[in-house]
Amino acid sequence: MQTQLQINKAIKKILNKPLTSKEKKSLSKSGGVYMYKLPNTASGEAPHLKIGSTADYERRMKEWRNSCGYDPEKVSLFYTSLYRRVERLVHAQLGVSRKREAKCPGCGKSHQEFFGVRRYQAAKLIGLWSEWMGHVPYDEDGTLNAEWRKKLEGVDLDDADCWESFTAKE
Repeated sequence: MQTQLQINKAIKKILNKPLTSKEKKSLSKSGGVYMYKLPNTASGEAPHLKIGSTADYERRMKEWRNSCGYDPEKVSLFYTSLYRRVERLVHAQLGVSRKREAKCPGCGKSHQEFFGVRRYQAAKLIGLWSEWMGHVPYDEDGTLNAEWRKKLEGVDLDDADCWESFTAKE
């Protein structure tokens, strides 16, 4: 199990990493981070939340229905810039709550993006990172800008709530 320090170091690493070419392309597209839960009939386990990102939510849900054979129950959809980066940050922050599916009864794959967390916890994190992306923290070349790099250096990685204060624009 990951410690809070390990989780926070992983988040810092994601923040410091330059945007990928896919992420740069997503700047000119609308997209979002979604949450859905499996219907109770989809597996024998308690329902977990799936957290993913897409440029086309309806198309993505249709793909899930067709490949896995169930109708995902939408929990929420957050439109944001850099939605793929937001998804990665949320996944890192929820790392200890990740539930790896042994084998999907519909498609046979082991899905990796399910989490055993309450809806409000996941929504709070998606909202936190989505709002932060609204501050345009990355330069045109895809690197974290000087203001945010400096602020990131001052983050206390031992503090479980460090990202709330980090993301706040002063």
